[in-house]
Amino acid sequence: MRYVGPYDLAKKNYRETEWFGRVVEDGLYVSDMFLGFRGVPHFIIAVKRLEAEDFWILRATVNTDYFVRVLDAARLGTTGETFIVNQRGLYQIPPRSGGTPLDFSGFPDLGPHEGIKVQELKAEDRTFLCSSVWIPRPKWLLVFRQETSDVYAPLWKASFVGLLLFLAGGLGAAIFSVAAARDQVRRIHRADLEKESLTQRLLVAGRTAAVGEMSAGLAHEINNPLATIDTLQTWIRDLASASPIPEEDRQEILESAAKIGRQVARCKVITQGLLKFSRRVEAAQEAVDLRELLEEMAVISRARARVENIILEQNLGELPPVWASPAHLQQVFANLINNAMDASAGRPQAKVIIKAWAEGGQVLVSVEDNGCGIPQENLSRIFTPFFTTKPVGKGTGLGLAICHGLVQNMGGEIRVESMAGRGSRFTVVLPAFKQGSEAPGDQNRLQEVHPQGTG
Repeated sequence: MRYVGPYDLAKKNYRETEWFGRVVEDGLYVSDMFLGFRGVPHFIIAVKRLEAEDFWILRATVNTDYFVRVLDAARLGTTGETFIVNQRGLYQIPPRSGGTPLDFSGFPDLGPHEGIKVQELKAEDRTFLCSSVWIPRPKWLLVFRQETSDVYAPLWKASFVGLLLFLAGGLGAAIFSVAAARDQVRRIHRADLEKESLTQRLLVAGRTAAVGEMSAGLAHEINNPLATIDTLQTWIRDLASASPIPEEDRQEILESAAKIGRQVARCKVITQGLLKFSRRVEAAQEAVDLRELLEEMAVISRARARVENIILEQNLGELPPVWASPAHLQQVFANLINNAMDASAGRPQAKVIIKAWAEGGQVLVSVEDNGCGIPQENLSRIFTPFFTTKPVGKGTGLGLAICHGLVQNMGGEIRVESMAGRGSRFTVVLPAFKQGSEAPGDQNRLQEVHPQGTG
């Protein structure tokens, strides 16, 4: 066993533990919270990898501090709190009002249900308004609760203020109305800032995932020129060791130097494309040359295509500019191209085709593959957050939902055509931008992206 971490676990035998047996049987296992050898609450994610007739198991222990901070931030009023329990009612993440991980929560409704369930429950002589939703893997119940008196406090306060306004008369009504309006504006402004911050984190996470999917191909694509450069520099050293250097060897040295220059230029194209894609997510919109942007995306995508034996074709016509965020367009097309490669990888004569053309005042970009396709019953759900047809651990179910929101914010739409076993075509439709015309508004701030499905 190999172990990296702060605990003395290198010599521990996990063969008899529950998680070991589950991951050997299923290939992937996400545990509930438990103490284990380290004696502190934690949960694990374990994956089995087959190699010849043997196998390895990679186990990661997840620090719960991050989840505690996220849940603690989801706070409303003075009594609102969020916690997580498992199917047996044991705290996985306890509420801020009390309790420790693995204590029995006493939450009365652990039955299965679809979607979000809202109900009124009593506990400890207090009445709570509770909303709960089951997390599919691991099977945890996420619960938010708030005392009903706290929930309705703003309504009671508003009623009291209304009565005072009525009694105070015209001047009092004017003063209180202005004060209430200003307070509401401040609250809305704060909520908008929080929403923008969360949206930015979501977009950055999506771009990071896209870069991760490209990383294997990019590493392979850069490694080949480096191997060539290493061979050539050894050859140059051998030729330069002779004194004086013959004319024939001098020519060899010059040719080797030229080859090194070409390999360096090749690495430069790849890294520049990756750097452009990895810039911070900004929503500032401008007139974008879509053909140039798609060519840059093809450069960094072609590296992965070569590694996975996928033919990547381009058919980019003459395109008018579009008024959009370059960073958001990069994220949309990176996600669509990566999805197409995921669907076609491993299939005979795997192919991904990127087409772009102008039509009727619009610019259309399609990403087509000859992969596994999408069953008809799933087409209406593919833009729903957390819905994915990829294997467990492969996709988050957020990529297409984010793309759908980004394209809508740019005044466009995404169309889908697919047939199971034959492949899929995703077409992004954006309004063309006429040079010299007025920009569609000042949008030099982060857009609100709502990853909301159509079905």
